[in-house]
Order: sequence, then structure tokens, then C-alpha cells
Amino acid sequence: MRDKKTIVRILFLIVLSCLVFTGNAHSITDDHFFAFGMVNWHSRDGMIDFGGDRVQHFKRKLLRTQGIAVGKNFSLPLSLRIAIPLLLEFGSVQEGTVEGVVLEDGSTPLLLYTSVIYHAGLQPMIQFPLRLSDGVWSYAAIGGGLHYVTLLEEEHIDSDRNTRVIDNYLERGSRISTSAAVSAGMEFEVSSRLVFSFNYLFRFWKPVARKAARDLFPYEKLPYAERFFTHGVSAGFLLSLSR
Repeated sequence: MRDKKTIVRILFLIVLSCLVFTGNAHSITDDHFFAFGMVNWHSRDGMIDFGGDRVQHFKRKLLRTQGIAVGKNFSLPLSLRIAIPLLLEFGSVQEGTVEGVVLEDGSTPLLLYTSVIYHAGLQPMIQFPLRLSDGVWSYAAIGGGLHYVTLLEEEHIDSDRNTRVIDNYLERGSRISTSAAVSAGMEFEVSSRLVFSFNYLFRFWKPVARKAARDLFPYEKLPYAERFFTHGVSAGFLLSLSR
């Protein structure tokens, strides 16, 4: 509950800054549009709630996703700026294998158990630019986000690189999640309008929360959630339309 209150306060301050403040550009990309390709690695903490303050924690497989971030920078007072990106990403991970499932043809092949994730979100970040030399800037950033995530599970056969899905959506859940994030990056001016940039980001969020029955005892649905500790890298270009 305390984590949720902290995230809500961060988001409130970001929105308030956007609505109240205006400013003049101070660094090379304060008014730029941007497009980045990104790769994220999500360390996952699974939690099953058995009631009565009994929560079982267990590690899930590291999940990798890839996607894009597109948006725009806006200038703020005190030589600050805010970046507002739209995030779109997808990824999957093989969680394990399943044996003993009898198919319609009587066969019992080894099945692959896979989790698949789809994510769309907004993640405003207040950035603190620092000029290193002519045309070269670094920055640190803090912010949060609002994310819509769908995580589903499936079993399939992988034979000769041809995948045949046996059971879609063993478990499926969608959730709107908030997040808190910090990041740092570098920017290199290519021309008066074009800048190349790369970025590292760490995000804390809880994109999975649902009732689940798979692999639980007794065989009934119990509250299940996953906390993600996300490390991500991105690279791309920023473009100014005002020069």
C-alpha cells in the first residue's frame, strides 16, 4: 500500500508540472520529437496469497521484451524538461516443460510452457540535462507511468522449428498498473535538427495481478501477482520541427 501511495504522488507531481509550468528550451532536445527502439529485461517476483497474511514468494523466469517508444520533450523551468513517451512492447519466455498430456491422436509429446506479454503505456520522465561539450549532453531522470499489460500462458509443441499450439490461455490476465522509474542517458547532436541518443532505465511496477489456479493446491483460484524489476536500454533519434 505504501508503494502505491508513493507512485501516485510521483505521478501527481508530474501531471501538475505539465499543467502549470511552461519554459524556454535550455538543452539541444528540449522541444524534440523522438522515436526509440528498446529492449527490457524483467526480473519477476511471483506472489500467491493464501489469506491470513500468508504470502508465498517465488522467482519466475527472467522475461525479455522488445518494442518502441515514441513521444515528445517539453521544456520546464529551472533548465528541466519532461519527456512523455508512448511505450509499445512484446515478449515471451519459456517457463518450463509439461509431460503426460494426452493429445487427440493418443500421443504424449513433451510440451513447452510459455508466458507471453503485451504492454502499452505512458511513462512521463522529468529530465535533468547536463552539457558535457558542444553538441554532447547527458541527463538523469525520474518519473512514473501508467501501463496496460496482458500476460497469457500457453502450451505448444516445437518440432522441426514449426510450432503447434495445443492449449491457448491456460491463464490469462490484463491489468492497469502504475510504476516508478529512474533513468540516465546521453545525447549527441548530428545536425541542427537531428540528435542521436541512448538511455538506461530502471522501473518498479506490478503488471500482473489476477486469480490463478494453475499448479496451486488446493485446486481453487487464489490471488496471484508478480512484481517486475525492469532494466532497459534504448537507442534512437530526436527530431526538432522548429529549426
